[in-house]
Amino acid sequence: MKIKTGLMSLLLIMIIVAACGPAVESNAPPTAPTKGALEAVTQPADAPATDVPAMATEPTPQPDMPEAYPPMPTAVPLPENYPAPAQAVVTADPYPEAVDGFIWMLLPAGVQCEDDASTYADLQDAVAGLTAVSVLTGQIEVTELNVCAACGCPTSAHYRVQVSVADVGVAQTLGWQRE
Repeated sequence: MKIKTGLMSLLLIMIIVAACGPAVESNAPPTAPTKGALEAVTQPADAPATDVPAMATEPTPQPDMPEAYPPMPTAVPLPENYPAPAQAVVTADPYPEAVDGFIWMLLPAGVQCEDDASTYADLQDAVAGLTAVSVLTGQIEVTELNVCAACGCPTSAHYRVQVSVADVGVAQTLGWQRE
C-alpha cells in the first residue's frame, strides 16, 4: 500500500513539474512547408490539382476607419414635416460685469496666522472706509471663499460690496479686488 501511495505521489510530482517547468526551446530553424502541403492549405479540396502553387491573396481592403474612438456620428437630416426646435432660453449671466451700474468687489477679512492683519474690524467698518473716500456702495455681505490653508494666505471670510462703476479705481487703491 505504501508503494502505491509513493508511486502515485511521485507521478503527481512529475506531472506538476512537467506542467509548471520551463518551456523547451528548439534552436533548429523552422522548416519550409513542402509543395504538396502548401497546395493542400491554399487550394480548396474540390479545385483541380495544378503544378503551380496557389498564391496567397491580398486581404480585402476595409473601409477607412477613423482613428478616434468612438467614430463620429453622421448627421441625419430631419424629415420635412419635423417641427422646428423651440428657441433657446437666454439666461442671465450669473456673474455679470456690471449690474445697474455696480460691480461686486472683494476684500479679505484678514490674513491667516496674523492677529491684527485686517485693516477693518468688521463689514460695517470696511463700508465706512469706502464711503469716507466718497465711494458709492450698494449691497454688502460677508462671504466664505476657498483659500489656501497656510500662514500669510487670506482668511476664507471676505467682505463683498457692490461698488459704483465710476468708483472702482478708488476702491482698488484701498485694496479691494473685482470679483
